[in-house]
Amino acid sequence: MSCKNCLHRDVCYHIEHYGRDLDGNEPCDHFRDSTKMIEVPCSIGDTVYVIYWDDGVAPMIEEAEILEVSTHRVWIDGNYFDYDDFGKIVFHTPEDAQKAIKERESLGH
Repeated sequence: MSCKNCLHRDVCYHIEHYGRDLDGNEPCDHFRDSTKMIEVPCSIGDTVYVIYWDDGVAPMIEEAEILEVSTHRVWIDGNYFDYDDFGKIVFHTPEDAQKAIKERESLGH
């Protein structure tokens, strides 16, 4: 519970104004363990672009909205997608989605 591992370390008011010891073990009511935090790939309300692949049919890119975000997946217009789907079938821009289709087609898929 030292400042060294705190999520707030770089912006902490208590370090700057009260001279807390960054490497000490002083207890702090504001401590948040940075090793237990995750960074989500999007926010609720973000627009994303999902590629839908169907055998025998050209891939389709659909603009969609992030409706829910959990610790390991997102709810996008009626479907759950895992975080590791970002950059594979879920993209932040239509250009990135188009690029992924072209790359897949160049590999013969």
